[in-house]
Amino acid sequence: MLLKRTASKLENMQVSKIPQMCLFHTSIQDNTITVSYWSPESKSITHKLDIPLEPPIANLPTLDVEMYSSTLHSYEMGAPYNDWFSARFGFPVVLAYWGGNTRPVLGNRPGRPANELPAPPTLTASMVRKIPIIGTKLFPEDESIAFNDVAPYLVVSEESNKNASARLPAGVDMEIDKFRGNIVVRSGCEAYDEDFWAELTFASAAKLILTANCVRCVSLVVDYETGKSGTGKAKDVFRLLSKDRRVDAGSKWSPVFGRYGFVEKKDEGQQLRVGESVTVSARNKERTTFCKCSARGGYSDMSLFEYSMAGAIEAGSTILGLCNGRKYTCERVSYVQNIKSTKFNVYDGRMRHSSYDCNPEM
Repeated sequence: MLLKRTASKLENMQVSKIPQMCLFHTSIQDNTITVSYWSPESKSITHKLDIPLEPPIANLPTLDVEMYSSTLHSYEMGAPYNDWFSARFGFPVVLAYWGGNTRPVLGNRPGRPANELPAPPTLTASMVRKIPIIGTKLFPEDESIAFNDVAPYLVVSEESNKNASARLPAGVDMEIDKFRGNIVVRSGCEAYDEDFWAELTFASAAKLILTANCVRCVSLVVDYETGKSGTGKAKDVFRLLSKDRRVDAGSKWSPVFGRYGFVEKKDEGQQLRVGESVTVSARNKERTTFCKCSARGGYSDMSLFEYSMAGAIEAGSTILGLCNGRKYTCERVSYVQNIKSTKFNVYDGRMRHSSYDCNPEM
């Protein structure tokens, strides 16, 4: 993962905020990842960097990376990797390696109700999980990921991509790569039928449990030729999808395209091959809701979320959801103002201020 080094902190890099990230292409051969840089000026690959797939970590400095309030204990790769990326971007960049560690999934999880939060870890589990490599093996998370946003797999369909292309001017096709799916399905179904898919079964008998919709951002309008936002022929696709694809109440301002998923535990390590047949082996009657969770020190319907573990609520912790049977929904965050009087200040997406008196349910 790449992070931008500022004067005060490291910031996670995302293509929606730093569009030139799309100019870097990766490939894997044996035990090496090769990163190739596409130069918009020369319209060709001008620089390459080889990175070991599993570098030794004994002498690497540790680095905590937080994604949506879920922390991964990782490692900084250091020079020459940092220097190579920094030279291309034009600002200081750090390359982080996951090192076999994982972080908990705080959103929709396989086989669990959408309103069920992960069980709070014991003090022992919290401490041991910080031990590199062996920590999460001794106390594995119920479901865990590394630098993935929400889940390890993202399924998109060719039929839905054709629908997105049909919204664009004549002769312009939407590049399916921009939807960043790692599994692309030719389903023969209508566009967006995957909204209701709950499970896929492959010819190998491996099962993929689909847990949540992928709600999209302005990264869709990044031009992969120039590394700039909103300059390509498909620059209007986000706006056009937003007309009728904002179908997830949990992220009501974002269009949906694709489904997130987890492989069944027993199928981990199996291989999928291009051209392999796949069956929709389970369907949902209704669309799932993105990260729809209730209190217990939890988070509400939102795409950016945080929650506090039991026994760890302090001033500044985030409490979202149900309080004394009273539901409130925020687009951003709410902060505990005074835990003794249990008075909460809530800021919604339009930065309006309200106060609630409630006792967090633990």
